[in-house]
Amino acid sequence: AFYLVKEISKNFGAMSEGREVAAVAEVSVAISALVHELQKERGLSAGFIGSGGSRFVAELAKQRQDTDARRAVLARVRDAQSADLLPATVRDGLKSADAFIAALDENRKRISALNFTGPQSFGFFTSSIEHYLGTIGRVVPSLSNADMARRFTGYVMFLNAKEQ
Repeated sequence: AFYLVKEISKNFGAMSEGREVAAVAEVSVAISALVHELQKERGLSAGFIGSGGSRFVAELAKQRQDTDARRAVLARVRDAQSADLLPATVRDGLKSADAFIAALDENRKRISALNFTGPQSFGFFTSSIEHYLGTIGRVVPSLSNADMARRFTGYVMFLNAKEQ
């Protein structure tokens, strides 16, 4: 009976971590998609500001919609996960990133009014992106499965390389 309980406990732990990994992976994919849209918006905003507001007007408006759509997807994915499936470090990272990006709408107004310099705009988007990428990076230490930790490390490295 002892060995049966031990085996069930071991399998339960693996299943529990599997659910956590699935939840974290789903949130990470949503973060990655948002980061990609933020990167595009960063570039279009720089072009808009650099042209004195004469170029990229329609493209920037469309990109803002795309970014907002990805923000909404991340919010839905995050809200769909039970709080106990996301490690506290990931939840904290999301709160920090969300608090930072809360200024997005105000900064967009400043960009549209050309009251934001190129470096200010670029810095804001870069910091937002770094906050979200940092959240994904917080996952690896919480994984006890070495193979999964290696795979997630590779994923994090790929995402960070895109930002370089």
